[in-house]
Amino acid sequence: MRLYETMYLVNPRLDNEGLSNIINKLNNVIKKNNGVIIKVDEWGKRSLAYKIMKFDTAYYVLLYYCGDSETPSKLQRVMKQEDGVIKYQTIKLKDEADPDAVKAEMTPQQNTEENKDTVDQSEIGNEA
Repeated sequence: MRLYETMYLVNPRLDNEGLSNIINKLNNVIKKNNGVIIKVDEWGKRSLAYKIMKFDTAYYVLLYYCGDSETPSKLQRVMKQEDGVIKYQTIKLKDEADPDAVKAEMTPQQNTEENKDTVDQSEIGNEA
């Protein structure tokens, strides 16, 4: 399986239910094509660098998944048909990836970063 990263922007005028429906629909496309979702990272509503389809803001969603070479094209076809998705981009990160190993890699990185922030804050407190 290959490891992919897809960033997509969703219409900011959608309510939470509409946003959840789009995220679930795209996740199901991956699952139906024998893919494995590694991580779905919802960044929330953010400003755009330039207007896209007359929108100044959008909901950002970052999706990590493993699948075969057909999975991204099938996902992109669904995103093109979905009115709520205003922009997307997919990047292949690795040719050969084990989904379980990738999940394990991503989880410790987050914990290490959180612990690093905690240590930095405690060092600041001791200096003062």
